Amino acid sequence: MPFAITRRAALGACAGTALASIAPLARAGVQPVRYRLSDLGDLGGGTIDANDVNDHGVSVGMATRQDGDSQGVAFVSVDGRMRGLAFRGSGHPSYAVAINNTGLAAGYDRGLIFPPTPNVCWTVGRDGIRHELPPAADGTPFLYIDDINDAGVVVGGSGTLPLRHANGRTESLGLPDGFTHGQARALNAEGDVVGVLFGPSEGTAFTCFDGVLKALDFPGVAQHEARGVNRQRQVCGNLRLQGDGDRGRPFVWQDGRLSLLHWPGRRSAVAQATALNDDGTVVGIAYRKGQNGWGERAFVAFDNVMYDMNTLLEADQADQWVLYRAASINQRGQIVGRGWREDLQAYRGYLATPVG
Repeated sequence: MPFAITRRAALGACAGTALASIAPLARAGVQPVRYRLSDLGDLGGGTIDANDVNDHGVSVGMATRQDGDSQGVAFVSVDGRMRGLAFRGSGHPSYAVAINNTGLAAGYDRGLIFPPTPNVCWTVGRDGIRHELPPAADGTPFLYIDDINDAGVVVGGSGTLPLRHANGRTESLGLPDGFTHGQARALNAEGDVVGVLFGPSEGTAFTCFDGVLKALDFPGVAQHEARGVNRQRQVCGNLRLQGDGDRGRPFVWQDGRLSLLHWPGRRSAVAQATALNDDGTVVGIAYRKGQNGWGERAFVAFDNVMYDMNTLLEADQADQWVLYRAASINQRGQIVGRGWREDLQAYRGYLATPVG
């Protein structure tokens, strides 16, 4: 899976100046935990993506249906029981991308390519009632949703502008001078927003704290984007150093201090951070090169030190699952993602719960 900024390597010689600006690596003060997996269930088919989990262990994502509709349908999963939601009908794949602790899920239906129609963004609660997000006052529509917090604030974008929806209104976060478009990727409980801007470069991370949008400056870094933010305003994301290939490196940034995530005993890793919780635990997708090209493995990082989640499973499940992606983590440390179940010979969504 290519580097997220481009939508889908080792350090080059020119990366030395970039490393000089990166904070020293933190020592691992937290020992990795063991995890017990639960299957998220199915709609008669497989799981395409499991995207988010709230603090009650309720997960959302996208799955295929029993009728073989390969386009996929948004789902919510509670205690291993999955149900579809907010599906408009054949030809309109739907994505559930986030869920908050009140049970309000957010996502979008992808528009048809022939004839071209726009995406439709929505929220849907436990009552099953769907609400489509209105455009901004100037008519700018929501086309993509990326996150929702417990206050029901939704962030995403129009394809050009980073957008926020709150209290029934949609508004643009604006663009700094010199940037042409951007996308809001995540927000925390207080409403702080992070994301990515485009224009002078192929990607620049931004923060919007206390209503002030600011492009971050990482000297010597070719591209970067922010993917998550917690209450402490720690930001996780991905960057590409000069000389890197199309896969990036995960980082944590806070108060101007930038640290690369890394495997034990190393300085960095080829990987993609997807989310972090208030404890600063980061999850994501690690890439390792083998005989058949690049392979994916889910990772969890404590104090910036990464661990392959497949090595942290309880013994009786270690041979049953291969975890490829970790998409989100809640405040209880539960992780949701996508893996392969050997006994079913199928891709499935999983919920990983810490034990002990």
